[in-house]
Amino acid sequence: MKVGVIDMVNERQILDLIDAVLGKHHVSCGDWRDDRAAIEMGGEAARRELVAIGAPAVPYLLPHVDDIYISWVLRDIGDAAVDPLIEAMEKSPQAKKHIIRLMGDLKTCSPAVNDTLLPLLSEGELDLRILAAQSLGNRREHRAFEPMITLLGDIDRDEKQHPNLVLFALGDLGDRRAVPRILIYLEDVDPMVRLGAAKALGQLGDRRAVEPLIRLLEAEIGRGSNPETHSLICELADALGMLADRRAIHVVEAAAAHMGRAPIVVEALDKLKAAS
Repeated sequence: MKVGVIDMVNERQILDLIDAVLGKHHVSCGDWRDDRAAIEMGGEAARRELVAIGAPAVPYLLPHVDDIYISWVLRDIGDAAVDPLIEAMEKSPQAKKHIIRLMGDLKTCSPAVNDTLLPLLSEGELDLRILAAQSLGNRREHRAFEPMITLLGDIDRDEKQHPNLVLFALGDLGDRRAVPRILIYLEDVDPMVRLGAAKALGQLGDRRAVEPLIRLLEAEIGRGSNPETHSLICELADALGMLADRRAIHVVEAAAAHMGRAPIVVEALDKLKAAS
């Protein structure tokens, strides 16, 4: 191991820190939620040390890339993790999906990340293409726009896949050319797809979506109350609040009354009233 990056770092120290992050020394209290919180808090110092060690720790972290806490460490190491992650993805089909997901959050500006993800958006299994869309959306890679639109079409033709993750990715991408394509999903029979479209349209901030969102919110309020309607009404109101168009005040006021003044709806109404 090279000397000079971090003095006195050795394999045993790195492995002990990884064990701490993984919670291998944690004694279960019997409740998985409490255990998860304890592992996360107990491994916080170890995660910081591993990030400080950086490149020398990466080879030891890669076998555990499927663990969320280890992925946080690799995310924060950033640049030094890029090439090893790309190499590991090419060698290990099992690790591929975890690495694709991680790359969207990786703290680096290296062009190699997006250059690696872009081909994955257009080839191979749909679930991996969807993960690549998520990561490229997070990284606001505008070269991904056309392949994402193509991917939506492929998802529409596959009964087993759901478009929401790609809709969210298009929202993250911020390219308003997606608006007409996303508006179609406001008419989907699945309320969760309608919710995904509303969320993406709110993110994109294009007022072409205002009238369709108003009409859908009016319709959802008229459908009564159930868990799916509740979530969709909240998302529609939130999207209209993000668009900040005062034409929506009346329907968001109705949504607030219908929902017992749910905080997210009230916040959307406040945004609309403050809009010029």
